[in-house]
Amino acid sequence: MRSSDADTASTQRSDSPSTPVRARDRIVRSPREPEAREAISAIGIAIVPLTATIAERAAAARVKPPRLRPPDAIVLPCAEELDGELLSYDERLAQASRTRERKRDQ
Repeated sequence: MRSSDADTASTQRSDSPSTPVRARDRIVRSPREPEAREAISAIGIAIVPLTATIAERAAAARVKPPRLRPPDAIVLPCAEELDGELLSYDERLAQASRTRERKRDQ
């Protein structure tokens, strides 16, 4: 058995013995997550789930000029979906937001 086979075999999921678990498949949560969420909420920032609508709009933002990077492509439709104001030091993202606002207001 090769070492990579041994690594995979030692991390099999108990509910499905044929499906290997890799580190990237695991969600790691910090023990300080509740404290962080509270601090974020205290300054008026909402953490919202990624909906199918937001995901579809993010995919569209990746292919339309200006082509946004994945994190920016997600943030922009989130702000739109929540009727929130997008604040950013990233000029490309800020410009995309202004452009979309103008189109929406027409």
